[in-house]
Amino acid sequence: MYNIFQKYKSAFVIFVKILIVGGAYYIISKKIIINSNFLEHIDSNVFNNYILLLTILSFSISNWLLEVLKWKSLVNSIRYISFYEALKQSSSSLTSSLLTPNRIGEYGAKAMFYPKNQRSEIMLLNFLGNFSQMTITVLFGIIGLFFLSDKISFSLQITSFQIFSLGIISCIIMFIFFNDKLSIYRKKTIYKIKGIPTGIHFKNLIFSFLRYLVFSHQFYFIIVAFGVDLNYNTIMPIIFTMYFISSIIPGFVIFDWLIKGSVAVSVFSLYGVNEIIVLSVTSIMWILNFAIPSLIGSYFVLTFSKATHRLKEKQNSHMILFTIVISTFYSILILLFIKGFDHIKLFTSEAKILKTNFSIIIPFRNEALNLPELLDSIIQLNYPNNKFEILMINDDSSDEFEPVINDFKLINKEINLILINNERKSNSPKKDAIDLGISRSNYEWIITTDADCKIPKNWLKIYDSFIQKESPKMVIAPVSFLVKNKFLDKFQNLDFLSLQGSTIGAFGLKKPFLCNGANLAYYKNAFIEVSGFTGNNNIASGDDIFLLEKMVNKFPGKVKFLRSEEAIIITKPERNFSELFQQRIRWASKTSSYKNLFGKLVGLIVFISNIYLIVLFLFALINKVSWQHIGIFFLIKFNVDFILLYKTANFFKQQDALKSYLLSSILYPFFSVSVALLSFKNNYYWKGRRFKK
Repeated sequence: MYNIFQKYKSAFVIFVKILIVGGAYYIISKKIIINSNFLEHIDSNVFNNYILLLTILSFSISNWLLEVLKWKSLVNSIRYISFYEALKQSSSSLTSSLLTPNRIGEYGAKAMFYPKNQRSEIMLLNFLGNFSQMTITVLFGIIGLFFLSDKISFSLQITSFQIFSLGIISCIIMFIFFNDKLSIYRKKTIYKIKGIPTGIHFKNLIFSFLRYLVFSHQFYFIIVAFGVDLNYNTIMPIIFTMYFISSIIPGFVIFDWLIKGSVAVSVFSLYGVNEIIVLSVTSIMWILNFAIPSLIGSYFVLTFSKATHRLKEKQNSHMILFTIVISTFYSILILLFIKGFDHIKLFTSEAKILKTNFSIIIPFRNEALNLPELLDSIIQLNYPNNKFEILMINDDSSDEFEPVINDFKLINKEINLILINNERKSNSPKKDAIDLGISRSNYEWIITTDADCKIPKNWLKIYDSFIQKESPKMVIAPVSFLVKNKFLDKFQNLDFLSLQGSTIGAFGLKKPFLCNGANLAYYKNAFIEVSGFTGNNNIASGDDIFLLEKMVNKFPGKVKFLRSEEAIIITKPERNFSELFQQRIRWASKTSSYKNLFGKLVGLIVFISNIYLIVLFLFALINKVSWQHIGIFFLIKFNVDFILLYKTANFFKQQDALKSYLLSSILYPFFSVSVALLSFKNNYYWKGRRFKK
């Protein structure tokens, strides 16, 4: 009978854990997805100010560091706990309190870490910690109200639930203090509080004071990042008042952003601050100070066990620290790309007069099967035939390509198509082909694409309109896959969508580091000014990336991304995993020659995240870490990647690709790390030829 009871009890505990963590993830993911557009309101220059970004992030780290130290100091008055134990208890209690009014859930969550005879003391200590924080909030709030006294004349949007909750809490407090039957418990509580050393009370207030300074100034720096033109002496009293008013309104932690948002909007509106900006700031504060710590705490909730030994905790603490650091950096990186993605607006054709002449250069090798589809799309181009030419550079093909091209020229004499045989000069035949094509070209704008592509009919028209409006030196445009109903195609497509999303995001951040030669245009004189491919001819690939680096350095602000559905080039995925690996190895092998520091940093963070996920998987297999640990890290990465992929898939009209996202996400770390490691080899194969790295 006892065993049956224990069995059901264990099942119930697991159910509660999953309910808490599942609810937390649902709330956080939904909140982030709904408000992902708030980043577009931030001044784009902020993302070039790494000191400001690190300052904002350091405030969140300091905020939680002080909270953990405060809890450690309080508990040490009755028993010693380590910093790691204090971190575990603080973050897991936050996760548990998401669904409870006024964070009541954290009282029970923290108490569960201790024996029954100490739980009442633990809940009292938690109350003292919260009370001291509330005291500091009230004191600064009074200061804020004093400075704003001449402007305060507004009403807050308080829900009936909040009024009801406030009334219930008031009744409970009155019942406790005026009920004679509870006088004994009240006296015991007062006695216990007096029994705590004065030094602990003092440290409690100091930590609360420092925490308040940290998160109030974090709010200040974030709102300044949105370009709010108010001085420090004006903003800080507003922040003090906002925190004071919102702290006395009952509500759930999950609605903390909404409560603070409504109060903040009311207070900041007195000084003409835009409502969207205020709500965006409160959303960011919620994500940094509640969502991220709650995600970390979800691991501790899942792994909670009274039988856990301290030795095992110390062994796991290092892995937890690595997980926190890696997931934080990765999440910030992807959120930055999301912000950048939203910053690049959709472009539509505006020019009424077509002015630009184009030379379309198409290097090819053994593409006889793909040429008919490419040439057919060229026929469909909605652009005057006398304003573009096509230079097809044969790179030592051995198939029957000539009849295809000759038949095309015979039937479509109005289209100026020139067939040229490549002249090898370097270790990069494709760069040689493009160089040769440029030397034979007659027009001022060069566009490159590949022979396995399909060109949209308004391709040149949208390029012309963009060039007239933006006056760029180089234009990067989107590329998409033609996906068939097989998993390999879907896997490649998701991988490629992530690259396209990162490309667009980086341009939005004014940190371009990726492009694709299948849809690339540049001013011929600009190509000559940067000395073309000189300096990287020894690397077989990279006709796009290395030229991008040169253009960005030579013409800052003149390299643009053309985000338009009418500019999307359609290409074909690789036919099998072997060809896919060779392609990705070729792409990865040139990264060691990159000069773009931001690009290298992105590559490093992504690589570390993927290899760390594999390490966690291997450790879980030998019981060095729990499966919950790897699950938490995977879910964080899974969710933040999904936001960027969702936006990218929407742009490319490929929402169906997301159906394969779960399985692809499981396989991708192994694929990505394998490619990265194999790229260190000295050679790879491309178009039937072997190249040295």
